Amino acid sequence: MSMEESHIEPEAHPEQHLFAIPYTIMLRKAEEGDWIAKIQELNGCMTHGATLDEALTNLEEVRCLWLQVALEEGVSIPPPNSEW
Repeated sequence: MSMEESHIEPEAHPEQHLFAIPYTIMLRKAEEGDWIAKIQELNGCMTHGATLDEALTNLEEVRCLWLQVALEEGVSIPPPNSEW
């Protein structure tokens, strides 16, 4: 199975491991001064904050919501990037 075809299957209690998966976090400072944070593997999982800490805190909340919605809707959850 290729990386493009693989996904993480939901389990009876997925929150025990899904919320600890080491996804790739991408950060950049916007021209306006805010920090933009996103998780590369989770399409649309992105937020911002006035500080780096705020952006990372917001990203953790958005990541949890993204995973909860994916589980509720039966959406495949991609594995973390293993190219490291």
